[in-house]
Amino acid sequence: MSENTLFNRLGGNLLIASIADTFLVSLRNDASLSRFFAGYDQRRLRKVKQALASFLIEITDGPQKYRGPGLKATLERIGVTSADWRKAFGYLAAALDTVAAPNSEKTELLQRIYDRQPDLPEEEAVYNQAAN
Repeated sequence: MSENTLFNRLGGNLLIASIADTFLVSLRNDASLSRFFAGYDQRRLRKVKQALASFLIEITDGPQKYRGPGLKATLERIGVTSADWRKAFGYLAAALDTVAAPNSEKTELLQRIYDRQPDLPEEEAVYNQAAN
């Protein structure tokens, strides 16, 4: 793995874990986004954090590959709208500020995620309880 990867420039696993932690706390504390975590116990929240960290590691060219479902499939399954995505994206940017990610690396990571943004419905989709 190249030493100049975004993963290394961000600070590796520890910073990625901090980003994931900070981001998930913000999502869970937001009145309109916390619905995505309703009924989650600590074990399930840990799995979500691990999946998020794995996704961030892969997207930053780190040593771990994300093995979960695709971004679009996941977001559609839980009923994320484009408004939810925009709000969550703001929390991700804030999480990067909180962990003091360098500005150029923050911009690069946000651009990589933005480039993967799937088409999402504008209004709240019907949440499929059976999918959980």
